[in-house]
Amino acid sequence: MLLLKVFHFRSESSKKQNVIGMWYNGGMSFYAAGSFEPPSIDDFLPEPFLFRGTWFELNRLDLIRFILVVFVVVFFYITTKRAHKRTSDGILLPTKPQSMIEMMLEFVKQLAYDNLGQDAGKRYYKMVATLFFSIFFLNITGIVPGLNLAASAGIGIPIVFALWVFVAYWREGIHSHGGGIKGLLVFIKSELFPPGLPPYVYIIYSIIELAQLLIIRPASLAIRLFANMMSGHILLGLCYAATQFFVFYAIPVMKPLGVVTLSFAAFMLIFEAFVAVLQAYIFALLACAYISMSFNHSQAHTA
Repeated sequence: MLLLKVFHFRSESSKKQNVIGMWYNGGMSFYAAGSFEPPSIDDFLPEPFLFRGTWFELNRLDLIRFILVVFVVVFFYITTKRAHKRTSDGILLPTKPQSMIEMMLEFVKQLAYDNLGQDAGKRYYKMVATLFFSIFFLNITGIVPGLNLAASAGIGIPIVFALWVFVAYWREGIHSHGGGIKGLLVFIKSELFPPGLPPYVYIIYSIIELAQLLIIRPASLAIRLFANMMSGHILLGLCYAATQFFVFYAIPVMKPLGVVTLSFAAFMLIFEAFVAVLQAYIFALLACAYISMSFNHSQAHTA
């Protein structure tokens, strides 16, 4: 969706104030004064509008997250409250929204069971479902008119989800190795010093594995989600900025290129919806994979 907003920008030649421009994607302003200026990462750092200068300052990204939380709570409440409808014969049938949610929940349940096994899948199914649905709704706001900015495009939310998986990994590892201090020590030993390696290899292996356990895995989860959503919206912004430039400021022979860039923007909107689902699935899948690595595989594990 292409929205127009009046704002001021300086002409490079005359330095005078003009009042025409284009707005897209949560406050991204693409200034065009006879030249092309693409979006940047700064567009994902909106200025605070409330409690500025305090720890509690709020910006547009925070507002989108609050709106999303309210929407998700109301959506699931209404869906579960009206889960069934009665036919003329008195038979209760699930409504379409209820059927859709049940299908998605069954999909996530199967994902947890396939990667964690029957026992652990039952324990972590709610966590995996929460991750999947939360990330999906956070991602999809990037193409919702009026919001137009993925709530997961800021690094804070991906870090919170990654830390949740990180804590679950260590908790499951300690628990599956006996629990308590003893379980912690046995778990660390099993991860850093697996049997069968030459003694001199342990020096390098233990350092690499420790960095992977404490930094690389949680960081990769957070950065993957953040970078994918941010890059997708930069591409969208780039398409709209290019469309503005070709339509309003390019020489006549190049103006038809605006149709090409606008068409590509429409394609990117559809692709962003696909990416929103895909990234939610990948995060949930990797969460299951990481947690499964913490199991004591010497014990029986029900697949």
